Amino acid sequence: MPTTTAVVLHSDHGWHLGEYAMWEKRTNWELSTRVPLIMRVPWIKQSQGKRSKALVELVDVYQTI
Repeated sequence: MPTTTAVVLHSDHGWHLGEYAMWEKRTNWELSTRVPLIMRVPWIKQSQGKRSKALVELVDVYQTI
């Protein structure tokens, strides 16, 4: 039986906690624009073990899933 479950792991950038003397989340620095996004979609064989440098917005992923 083929696997039909996609697994998606993502997170936000968290609090800066003192980075650049800031204590908030509302920034546009490099630290807040990079977040983890890991996907495992077994039925797309050519994507397994690949990395992408494409720009991804988590709100787009949420609507798709």
